[in-house]
Amino acid sequence: MSPFRVERTVPAAPEEVWRRLTDWPAHGRRVPLTRTRVLTPGPNGVGTRFTARTGIGRLSFDDPMEVVRWEPRRRAVPAPAVWRSTAVSCGAGR
Repeated sequence: MSPFRVERTVPAAPEEVWRRLTDWPAHGRRVPLTRTRVLTPGPNGVGTRFTARTGIGRLSFDDPMEVVRWEPRRRAVPAPAVWRSTAVSCGAGR
């Protein structure tokens, strides 16, 4: 997967923007047919793991992610390796 960058200026304090960006379950509420489940206890940071499950019934797949870099108010980076694991989950027939 190629790296990409998204920038957007918003009328909110950096703390509020960071809180919204790292509200993992909220991502699932905004992506159609997706539910996000946090697998580790808080607080958020390096090592936080969560899974986004997308689909309907057996026609769904899991996208497991883990935060590997954490710079509050700047950057939270999911591990690139999770993209490889998606293919394994797709074949699981869950």
